[in-house]
Amino acid sequence: MPENSNGKKSVIEKILFDFCEKYAYSATETEFAFEGLKSEQQLELANNIKKSVVTKYVLGAFCADTQWQLYHFSKTQKWDGIYLNKDFFLTLAKYRSDFEKINYFEWIKYLESINREEDSYQLAGKLDKSTERKNLDSYRKALFEFG
Repeated sequence: MPENSNGKKSVIEKILFDFCEKYAYSATETEFAFEGLKSEQQLELANNIKKSVVTKYVLGAFCADTQWQLYHFSKTQKWDGIYLNKDFFLTLAKYRSDFEKINYFEWIKYLESINREEDSYQLAGKLDKSTERKNLDSYRKALFEFG
């Protein structure tokens, strides 16, 4: 928990603590390896976080804050996803690299505020490598066919 949380658990922390309790994992461990969980446990945890945090607090709040002009999302049984406004999609595609760098920079600033300095440097190095441009020609035809 971040030091500035005043002892209050965030929604995601509650989900993680409940998960640990349900499966008798030690909630006092300093590291929790998601990759070490059984695949059905990974799916359960990911779905709980998606349902309780991502859709409600991230997608829903931002969607409402922008008055549904950038995107809207569906929670139907047929398909659970986001529908992007065409102009918004084209802008995201055109400035993808810039948006990623800004996002990573802000993420690193946040992580620096709650983690040790050396951990932040490691993450910053990984994020920097992830923004290296790769040739996407192999996907071009499929993407245009998909629309």
